Amino acid sequence: LHSFPTRRSSDLLLEMLLPVHILLLPVGGTYTIDGVLAKEYVDRMMPEIVIPMHYKTRSLSLDLDKADGFLNLFDDEETEISHKDVLEFSREDMTEEKTKIILMERTKL
Repeated sequence: LHSFPTRRSSDLLLEMLLPVHILLLPVGGTYTIDGVLAKEYVDRMMPEIVIPMHYKTRSLSLDLDKADGFLNLFDDEETEISHKDVLEFSREDMTEEKTKIILMERTKL
């Protein structure tokens, strides 16, 4: 599910979207939800994989928060930094045990 950039979404809407296996979620604030509200969505939706998006990077001059504010709301074992350009998942990757946060970090511009 590619998340919606709204500030608040109703419980009914979230319930209609469930279950969510992979959630692409904005975390940068300003134009979309911030890290704290994004964490609330993760807690409510309980996806297996979360990929943060729309956050401040070295090559971006927009007024956004860095992803760190969101990542710091999770335990270290729940987060992973990926230096790959592409992520691939299969049904076997979906364990339903715990949410995994994967931050995609570009190694080259």
